[in-house]
Amino acid sequence: MGNHNDIIKQEEDDIKIFDRPSKNTSKELIAELSKARNAINECLQVLTEMRYFKEKHKMMGLAWNAIHALSPELAALNADEAYSRVHSKLANIPSRSRL
Repeated sequence: MGNHNDIIKQEEDDIKIFDRPSKNTSKELIAELSKARNAINECLQVLTEMRYFKEKHKMMGLAWNAIHALSPELAALNADEAYSRVHSKLANIPSRSRL
């Protein structure tokens, strides 16, 4: 596992993927989309499990599982660092009302 700065760099690189034109072949693009779809499905399974069972004592672990499905690097951070990272990035995204 890399240090904190390596994790931040990887997260920034992951976000930039959506901002640049892809130079990947169609097979590579399909593989990337498939990986993303699998991560989203895994996260949705965890979230629906949380909603279905309503077991408050399991929510922290299940929330970690959902975060890990989408971003293992983010899940590796402590709760305060992860919260700050996500919310600082969201603050830079215009809301629908401002679009």
